[in-house]
Amino acid sequence: MFLKAMQRCSGPFSEESMSAAISQQWNVLIVQSISVDQQLAVHSAWYFTGSRKALIFLATRHHFGTMSMPIQIPEKIEAISPDDDSMIDLRNPAVAAILSWLVPGLGQMYQGRRSKGILFMSAILGTFLVGLGCGGGKVVYASWKPGEARWAYVCQLGAGVISLPAAIQSMSLSGTTKTPLFGTWMAPPLQSGQYVSRSYAEKLIRGPDIDADDFFDRPPLRQFRGDQLSMWHRRLGRWFEIGTLYTMLAGMLNILVIFDAWSGPLDDRQSLAAEAKKEAHKQSRTGEKP
Repeated sequence: MFLKAMQRCSGPFSEESMSAAISQQWNVLIVQSISVDQQLAVHSAWYFTGSRKALIFLATRHHFGTMSMPIQIPEKIEAISPDDDSMIDLRNPAVAAILSWLVPGLGQMYQGRRSKGILFMSAILGTFLVGLGCGGGKVVYASWKPGEARWAYVCQLGAGVISLPAAIQSMSLSGTTKTPLFGTWMAPPLQSGQYVSRSYAEKLIRGPDIDADDFFDRPPLRQFRGDQLSMWHRRLGRWFEIGTLYTMLAGMLNILVIFDAWSGPLDDRQSLAAEAKKEAHKQSRTGEKP
């Protein structure tokens, strides 16, 4: 039946001609040839893809007798809202989790939970920026030098893309140019004896902490002979630690937001129901009564 329909199509053997043939004989194929399961598979593929290619592929496989395995349509990954028991479409949890790491709350907005996404975004980014301001913009930096490892940055990195410039600054300052890519913003503090470019040294001299006497001239570079971290602590006092704490909390709170985007909101009823189902299955296998 399928080949007869194909023979009645004029023109070259193309996707359009195959589509026309299938359209002409579709009802006959369903009634006479295709089983119920195969009908459902074809209709599902048509619905989910919206493409004639899927229909042509399935009908062709059926005609040549190779459509023996059931076609599995991906199921939605959903979670139950603990607020109103509505179903939440998590879409692609991995994509949502990555988006929530890049920008807090963006994964929830991707899943259609815009109110929660905006709440997370404003709370976490607000906390991070408040901490950055309290610390004079100096509390977020990456440094792994012996004796100067900045472990707080591991927590700050959880806040996402807003903390990534610190890693870029650290790598560029340690590179061949000896110049941070974004100036003094999120750049790590200089240690005694560290070499930097002349342009970066001039930027630091224009700041509040460093004078021209703090550098030795080592053409084409300059060598720092102070302790910039101590200068920051002396100028900012306790605000340096407060700013560090706020930015760390923002990064750690965003880890919870990432888990929310990955698995949906926490609902004790789901875990209790799963445990009850597991216990009932275990008892049914052992022959015990609940």
